[in-house]
Amino acid sequence: MRSSKRVAAACGLLFVLLAWTMKVYAEPYLAVSTGFKCAMCHVNPTGGGKRNVFGMAYARNETARQTVLSDEGDTGWNGNLGKWFGIGGDYRGGYSEIDMPGPNDQSEVTVSKAAIYLDVRAVPDLLRFYFDEQVSPGNSVDREYYALLTPASGKYTIKAGQFFLPFGWRIQDDSAFVRQRSSINFDTPDDGIELGLELPKWSAQVAATNGTAGSGSSPGKEQWNLSATYVQPE
Repeated sequence: MRSSKRVAAACGLLFVLLAWTMKVYAEPYLAVSTGFKCAMCHVNPTGGGKRNVFGMAYARNETARQTVLSDEGDTGWNGNLGKWFGIGGDYRGGYSEIDMPGPNDQSEVTVSKAAIYLDVRAVPDLLRFYFDEQVSPGNSVDREYYALLTPASGKYTIKAGQFFLPFGWRIQDDSAFVRQRSSINFDTPDDGIELGLELPKWSAQVAATNGTAGSGSSPGKEQWNLSATYVQPE
């Protein structure tokens, strides 16, 4: 009975966490199936991290397994703190328990990812400062922090600071072959500048970075990355 109560409590807590974070993954298949580019749903033009207002609405209405709303007409919170600030986060984890005879019950809570995002809109629709901080597992890690200019209503993007390199699909699995062999993954953001172009179906970025995975400049290690994507519904 004691073990059953613990399992029920843990399941209830996990359900609340999943519902609060709107259980949805930013995966490439969403872009392919909808014809949306990364910038359609994310603050970051190359995808991942904090969702914009459209991305929040899409996640809540189209992909969430379960949402928690006060009434049928409640549209939910969109992550904005007024005109100038936005916050967000992602949590992925699990809970397991082995019920054994005697006092040898075993339980484990695992966290595969917990991150918080801050979006400071210094000049709305033109200049913003973006921060992506991993808080778990392990120690706190600065993943991305950069300034982003979006002139011409977002047709052009200019990013400067530390960011994930533009490279292929923004898949979450750092153990994937292309992520391992290229050493370009979520553990290796770099410092530099990125220029981007956003057209109705095309998205392209070119980045010049230190080539040291955020460890400062090192002569001869400079790195260039170019990524171009065309998206249409499947």
